[in-house]
Amino acid sequence: PYGRPGCDSSPILVNNALEAISRTNKEPTANADFILITGDFAAHGGENILKEIVAITKKLKQQFPNTYIFPAFGNNDFPDDYYIPTPPTKWYAATLAAWSRLILCKKCTWRSRLKPTTAKELRSE
Repeated sequence: PYGRPGCDSSPILVNNALEAISRTNKEPTANADFILITGDFAAHGGENILKEIVAITKKLKQQFPNTYIFPAFGNNDFPDDYYIPTPPTKWYAATLAAWSRLILCKKCTWRSRLKPTTAKELRSE
């Protein structure tokens, strides 16, 4: 249930890890200002990469509603593994729609110290 060497993490492992990090993050001395996700939201050879990105994004927002989360693409997160699509594409727009909820965190405690950003600014080229 927790995966095996050389394979992707199982959903059970991902859920347990997010729950454990969320519990730790609620401790006064461990409250993170932001989280950086370094990519590979989707499984190797996944058939519905965008669906996996959206599902993990929702879980992250549920576990960390008051924390900025900055996602990055990994090599498995593109429609054609390892090949970056040439923008603009509907795929980028759909990913941005999911990720903007993480980046534009309205409840984040240190939002007032940052330059305000809007969904429109995120969409600009």
